[in-house]
Amino acid sequence: MAALGPGTATLVCLDVPVGTEFGIDYEAFRTAERFQGVKLLPVGLHFVFYASTGEHDGIRQGFFIDVQAGDVLLRKWSNDTEEILPLQDARDAENLTRAVRGFQLDGNLGAYPQKHCKTWRRLSKYISHSVLQRCGVSLGTTLMPGDPDIMSTDEPGTVAAYFPNTAQTARFTSLKKPTLARSAAEVTQYHLDSSEHLAFLLETHYGNDWKELLGELQLAFVLFLFISSLDALQQWKQLVWLLCSSEAAVATKPELFTSFLALMHAHLDQVGAEFFQDEVAEHNFLQASLASLFEILHDDTLDAKLLAKSRKLQAFLQQKFALRFDVLDTYAFGDDDCAPTVVLPDELPAYVLNDSVLDDAANAAAAANLFRH
Repeated sequence: MAALGPGTATLVCLDVPVGTEFGIDYEAFRTAERFQGVKLLPVGLHFVFYASTGEHDGIRQGFFIDVQAGDVLLRKWSNDTEEILPLQDARDAENLTRAVRGFQLDGNLGAYPQKHCKTWRRLSKYISHSVLQRCGVSLGTTLMPGDPDIMSTDEPGTVAAYFPNTAQTARFTSLKKPTLARSAAEVTQYHLDSSEHLAFLLETHYGNDWKELLGELQLAFVLFLFISSLDALQQWKQLVWLLCSSEAAVATKPELFTSFLALMHAHLDQVGAEFFQDEVAEHNFLQASLASLFEILHDDTLDAKLLAKSRKLQAFLQQKFALRFDVLDTYAFGDDDCAPTVVLPDELPAYVLNDSVLDDAANAAAAANLFRH
């Protein structure tokens, strides 16, 4: 099978140590002695990941590439950093490109796993160049899991070097809620329904394009799934809770939530049946989040396509995870930073309150009642 089939590209990876874990998109394997790369890559975005057998054994790292038909990408293993880096020598690059086009390396190139192409498309549909740029991810640059104790900053365009001048870690958008001057009842509502916060984030960080937000959700899941980034997992969790608790937005942005349900189906299709009992799920935060969303979607007046997606996801969850959601009289709170917080008037900072708020007994009673339940 030729290295450059119609509408495909080739990734050459020289000198990768035998036995290295190597993967692209949704396929991973151990390299053999003759391995020199992957052929027949479909046009578009791909994620290449690997874990060395040397000093950093077990630490996965990877890089994104975006290929066009006929592209030949050339990279080489670095013994110094244990990374697969771009080939620097121009003469070697010219000779290798000629060899690929002349099918001289064909026997040493593994074929792209076409059986996983559709799965990868579902996992990466919204990961655009602008999504990568906003999260400080450069095409072709090595990505490491990063330090899970260093959370995302308010400057998502910055990057943190894992190895000097080479690797990066993704820097996700800050999802912190801004401080607002409003009554206790309004603050309580603001935290119970994330719709206003969602609108704020869309306008402030995502150019009012919900596909950009879903792209970051997908990027976080991909980096968690393939290189075990705990920072990415945390961002994924917070974005999931944000969307699962945005009650008013469900009616005004049905396309966003229909697409979100499809993404959740694709994401949960990749995890094991024990995921909801696993420690990484942190006390079933996802089950609580989904319970909240399905409670919100228990409304026949909502968009028909959205409700159909909701029913499909619930059926999938019952079949794979034996999960059932009794939405009647049920509301579940998440347990992460984006979960709703009920704030009593006497717990608010002084600059938030004015005399009318402090004297509003009805607001105080309503907030206290919600807090007890």
